[in-house]
Amino acid sequence: MRIKLNKKLLVRKEDGSVNRITINQKDYYKFILPKGCDFGNTLDENGNEVGKLPDSIRASFIVPVWYTSQAIEGELCYIDFPDNYKYLKITLDLGKSEERLEDGRHKHLFSAIENISPNELADIIEDTKWLSFTVSVKQLGKPYQTEQGNKRISILLPKYAGDLMGCRATISQNCIKDIKGRDDIKIVNIPKNSKFNIMRSKIVGQDIENQMKPVFGDKIIEATVTGKELFELFKKPNEYEEQTTHEVESEEMEQGL
Repeated sequence: MRIKLNKKLLVRKEDGSVNRITINQKDYYKFILPKGCDFGNTLDENGNEVGKLPDSIRASFIVPVWYTSQAIEGELCYIDFPDNYKYLKITLDLGKSEERLEDGRHKHLFSAIENISPNELADIIEDTKWLSFTVSVKQLGKPYQTEQGNKRISILLPKYAGDLMGCRATISQNCIKDIKGRDDIKIVNIPKNSKFNIMRSKIVGQDIENQMKPVFGDKIIEATVTGKELFELFKKPNEYEEQTTHEVESEEMEQGL
């Protein structure tokens, strides 16, 4: 069983070298799981349902050094679990407590999830992936801010989006990125399992003085879709290119979605 993680999730020392942990004369590497991991109704060691981890809780696990390999070029690190490897332990850092250590630092509270199989871990990591696609700048609406202070932008769905053609998907402005050397298109990065509203403007009449052009009223929510479903709406018919995914490892990727 092979699991792929971004190299940035491999814990390192201050000098940048990989941090080895020695337990009973065996060396291990420690990996931090991507943000947004959802453990569903799995119980921790205290009998509490874990669910989807908030950003304030970081999950990690250790594996023997010889299970891992890194691509010489690229961003990935590979963990190859042997077929007879049954379970691993996920450690949850719950954050600082009021209690202080001798050096004055706050003591952290920890919990753990026992008996997670490599297959279960692979599924949990897969669900944190982001999907990427490109759009024309002409499809982008004007940036705006909600009453809650969230910065949003809308994207016009393409003509091959079926019944949703002409609608607009609303997403965080942080999901829109420039492409070097291109000013006509942008790249859109969205979390695979987040929810997105598809909006449609209702036609409430016609403008007699302006060539009978339609008059639009308030926008209504036409549909709510997952990131995966939104990604599919922007795929051209008969497009067989492999979908682009990447782990949520960047602190710059805000999920104000």
